[in-house]
Amino acid sequence: MSNATINNTKKVKIFAVGITLLVVAIVVEGTLYRQAHSEEVKAWTEQRQIPTVAVVTPAVEQTSKVIELPARLEAQKATAIFARVDGYVSNWYFDIGSRVEKGAVLAELETPDIDQQMYQANAELERRKVEASLAQSTLNRWLGLAETQVVSQQDVEQKRSEHLAAQSAVKAAQASLQQWKVQKQLARVIAPFSGTIVARNLDVGDLVNAGSSDMPPLFRIVSADKLRVFAEIPQKYAAVVELGSSANLIVPEYADRVFVAEAVRRTSTVNPLSGTSRVEFSASNQEGLLMPGGYAKIRVTLESPAPVITIPASALIFNARGLSVATVNEENEIIIKPISLSRDLGRTVEIAQGLNETDRVVTNPPDGVSNKDKVNVVG
Repeated sequence: MSNATINNTKKVKIFAVGITLLVVAIVVEGTLYRQAHSEEVKAWTEQRQIPTVAVVTPAVEQTSKVIELPARLEAQKATAIFARVDGYVSNWYFDIGSRVEKGAVLAELETPDIDQQMYQANAELERRKVEASLAQSTLNRWLGLAETQVVSQQDVEQKRSEHLAAQSAVKAAQASLQQWKVQKQLARVIAPFSGTIVARNLDVGDLVNAGSSDMPPLFRIVSADKLRVFAEIPQKYAAVVELGSSANLIVPEYADRVFVAEAVRRTSTVNPLSGTSRVEFSASNQEGLLMPGGYAKIRVTLESPAPVITIPASALIFNARGLSVATVNEENEIIIKPISLSRDLGRTVEIAQGLNETDRVVTNPPDGVSNKDKVNVVG
């Protein structure tokens, strides 16, 4: 075999080996590519299976907040005036809306029965005075006779006791007459304090009976220079309202004007039906613009005992374990936290406990979400 042939054979072998190596390299590269692509597809698929959730941080309200509550206005003083003696109305002097001063005569009654009793008591007093005068004269005569020893000392003492009894009878008759005079004075219906007449239920000639439960009051009078304002404060804030603190008072008839009221007292109990505690405010009414019995709104600035945390109502999870929310930790893992509510405000809720200001809360948690579930976070 010639050298040329040997060289050609070597070249063919080298070429064949090169082709083989090239094919092997292509096969290996293709295998590696398919393997890498398969892992990427798997990772992409797994990533697509992780739910995406939106999160928010709880809203924290300022510790100072203003609440507006319905309130009721009441007069500082108010009373119904009844007759204290039986009689007929002879005259009345004030009607509804009249301003009266303390001690003013509102009406007068004719009292024929009392007049007759006074006449009899006066006659009885005169009779007793005559008897006492006679007893005094008799005692004086017997004292003179005793000096001449015409009568005994015992007889003198007897006349002295009769004179004392006659004097006591005079005093009793005077007291009886005075009693009927007092009754007669009660026929004048007097205003117990300065105020405004808000009701009149009598007319001239009406018969009135003292102490009758069937009789309406003759007058109603209120003193409205100061008003009592009653409001029901939610239990959460009842203890925060400080006595002496100011509040704004608004009434419908003066919607563009704000009146000032001051907290003066409060109850130490909570109404179990409403969950509120009554607080009384005092408001000056020197201008007479506020009407007792009227409706009002009172705006109270309250200092909350703790920051108020609110979250969207859609974040709540209701299940057999109770009420909870889903939060996301730094590793984007779900952490379920039990909570309790303070108030339901519709679209948002106030959280009493279970969350803090830094929690990332899932706004719309997926069905079946549980602890340690991986999530993708947006928002």
